[in-house]
Amino acid sequence: MIIFNSNELSLLGRINEIKRNIFPDFELDTKMFPGNVGEVLVRKRIGRRLIEVTMTLKSDNLEDKADDLADALASDFPVPITFEDQPGFTYYGMVQSSINKEDLIKNIGRVTFVIACLDPYKYYYESIASTSTGSVDIYIENEPTLPVMDITINQAFSNLHISNGSKTLGIIWNFVIGDTINIDFEKEKIIINNELKMVALDLENPDYFYLEKGTNTITFSNNCDVNVVYRERRL
Repeated sequence: MIIFNSNELSLLGRINEIKRNIFPDFELDTKMFPGNVGEVLVRKRIGRRLIEVTMTLKSDNLEDKADDLADALASDFPVPITFEDQPGFTYYGMVQSSINKEDLIKNIGRVTFVIACLDPYKYYYESIASTSTGSVDIYIENEPTLPVMDITINQAFSNLHISNGSKTLGIIWNFVIGDTINIDFEKEKIIINNELKMVALDLENPDYFYLEKGTNTITFSNNCDVNVVYRERRL
């Protein structure tokens, strides 16, 4: 079973085959040096993940069913995709191959299409770590991931610094009791009381840090009520 952007594709027909590479494509930047044997790795870049799906549509009117499939797969941006054999994990992708209706009808409903996951990671369920004591430990089992923090101020202060190891994100603002902060570390956005306030970013401490593999001890310079929202991810 495949659910593509809330559309269960098995309702349109039988899923014949799903091909998923164990890893996404890797692009290796290398350099040759005089006197050295072989090449030296400069940088490894992670490319997109491709998923090939073959299915057979079931209907007395394959032309209409092909339109239903097109509607189910249409998207202008990557959408959530889940597979029955990988419970708990979500991919994000969009169809990159065209589907020829005439070929589909000629092949009695059989069709193959390719999903491109521009973000090659698959994501696990959302987790929340909460604290009101100034620190919280978060263990990441797999790849580094970027959190979202929801913070409620319970005492007045003029700046807040959030640290993970050597990385610190600072916010300079005259906070009062009841103020709220939402920090999206992936989008690098700071929202205070539901308004975007990028001017509050401390330019001397501008690090939107990752939650690294292993134990992360997140500390806050002032006590406040915090929910750290994150998702484990893996290649």
